[in-house]
Amino acid sequence: MLFILKVLFVSSFLVLTQGASIPSQGYPRGSIDRKVSRADNTAYFDPKNLVLSSDFEVTNVPKTREYWFEIGTATANPDGYTRQIYTVNGQFPGPLIEVNYGDTLVVHVHNTLDTPQAVHWHGLNQNGTGYMDGVPGISQCPIPPGGSFIYEFPINNRWGTYWWHSHYSNDLQEGIYGPLIVHHPEEPVRRGQDYDEDRIIFVGDWWHDRAEVIVAGLTSSEGYRGTVASPEPDTILINGVGEANCSSSLYPAGASCDPPPRPIIYLPVNKRVRLRFINTASHSHLRLSLDQHDLEVVEADSTPVWGPTLHELPISEAQRYSVIIYTNQGKVGDKFWLRVNQGTACQAVGSPQWALGVIEYYDGATDTPVEGAERSFPTTQAWPDLAGFDQACRDLDEAYTLYPRQVVDAFQGTFLTHAFSSQFGVWTLADGEQRTGFALNNVSYQNIINDPILSVVEREGYFDRPYITNVMAWENGEMDLIINNLDPIDHPFHVHGNDFQIVRRSAGNVTAEQVKAMNIRVANPLRRDTIWIPGLSYAVLRIKTDNPGVWTVHCHIGWHLSQGKLGAIIIRPQDIQSNYARPDNWQDLCQGQDRNAIGPNRRAATASQHTHDRWGVRIFQSLRAKLVQRMSALE
Repeated sequence: MLFILKVLFVSSFLVLTQGASIPSQGYPRGSIDRKVSRADNTAYFDPKNLVLSSDFEVTNVPKTREYWFEIGTATANPDGYTRQIYTVNGQFPGPLIEVNYGDTLVVHVHNTLDTPQAVHWHGLNQNGTGYMDGVPGISQCPIPPGGSFIYEFPINNRWGTYWWHSHYSNDLQEGIYGPLIVHHPEEPVRRGQDYDEDRIIFVGDWWHDRAEVIVAGLTSSEGYRGTVASPEPDTILINGVGEANCSSSLYPAGASCDPPPRPIIYLPVNKRVRLRFINTASHSHLRLSLDQHDLEVVEADSTPVWGPTLHELPISEAQRYSVIIYTNQGKVGDKFWLRVNQGTACQAVGSPQWALGVIEYYDGATDTPVEGAERSFPTTQAWPDLAGFDQACRDLDEAYTLYPRQVVDAFQGTFLTHAFSSQFGVWTLADGEQRTGFALNNVSYQNIINDPILSVVEREGYFDRPYITNVMAWENGEMDLIINNLDPIDHPFHVHGNDFQIVRRSAGNVTAEQVKAMNIRVANPLRRDTIWIPGLSYAVLRIKTDNPGVWTVHCHIGWHLSQGKLGAIIIRPQDIQSNYARPDNWQDLCQGQDRNAIGPNRRAATASQHTHDRWGVRIFQSLRAKLVQRMSALE
């Protein structure tokens, strides 16, 4: 604990009383803990949440680790503009969950908001506990306003860097997210063997308008800021801190603008430090660099890899990467810029956004650097080979081969090959109304929020509703999921309940029959849970069907998800019907609710009615030049 106090992340972005102390939460230790209220209802940042201490015992002796989450509101100033945000236990970003492989995780969630909520455990496969996946309308009914729910499940798939976040509307954008780290004594990349210190760094984007306002605009005929294109962010954040452009025409008129100090991350000098980057953005493909420091890639999502050593790391929405740096570029007190640049080539609208953080060396053997001392900015220069803002957005594995350290060859033979085709256009809804947005296989998702698909499959043994595109996998084996991105907009796709192997990706689009005849990558392909798919290209994902459940496949641009880009893989529905035993409190969430209610900001299209409006044509035209550049890069 003393070590944690020594390594302080200075981050005074929140609206805090001068000199106020930060309540001690104890979350990294996995002990039972209660919310510490703040009398002034201001959000606060707990630096311990982003420091992984050597005090945590990494062991193969299973424990039950119990946490209490209270979802509420607080006032915060992440970038100069003060507004209400959502918090967990008053914190932004939210509390750290740290567990070992084999542990049982118990999280008591109390929702004090006036809207429903649910928490998803991003990247955890929930093998055997699909009802704990945290997706309202898919795997559970939402936690009602004033209600509570206990998430309880074993950590039984793998170890690595994960995160938790809201899966209700796009409320993760409002601040409901935090880190989730799983350890194992024999994990391939571990402290003492490969690195000495361990840190978490969140990167993401931020809007001055509330997410509910943006979603309401995007799902209306008027759009948000006059368009149904996903908006450019107002700010890029590092660990919840950014600097707004106070002179922007989009800055709220008449509002004060008082940007906080840039975040400072203290790292001990002459050490190997693991930096776990997590991209929480709703609409930003980001590029990360640290002046004078090489980045050795050792983890992609939760997969330990042999990766390249880079000056700049691309990371798309919801992805995680771990890099190892060596803090031997100076002496105690030296400072370096951490740069986070947004890729604009993959956005329909927007001007470049960026953020700067400060990495400062300190002597890890001495006390914390003195708070309140006069601070100077780094004078370091960016690497000369960084990508331009308008350079094509690409996944790291499109430019380099990432070799999983634990070799798992792709199974040669699948019982099912199925394609989800991602589309943009005008969709005719079930009630005859037309809306512009996104779809998979001509269906723009509609959320029947109080009758989860998991419950439908349990009752009926199959699923044939028209409000979500889906595929049912009946056997225990492996399947190929093709994602054809038919529009010129890039999308990051996340698959719940399964890691996938990327066995092929290329420009164009393909059918299931074509994939069956292709040569695919069999030898130890990259495994992950979130993939960036450029416009007018495709990827083939090999998935094990050993985990019965209803698992969503969706774009992780939060605004696109709100506009309907979600489908589902229903794995072994016969086992869901016969073998699922859900706890009473799961079933209690649905009691007394309107089973036909439609969740917010979702919609459905009839099976084959699809047109482009003039706005859609203009968006396609505006992306043409970017697409030509992107296709050239892919070739």
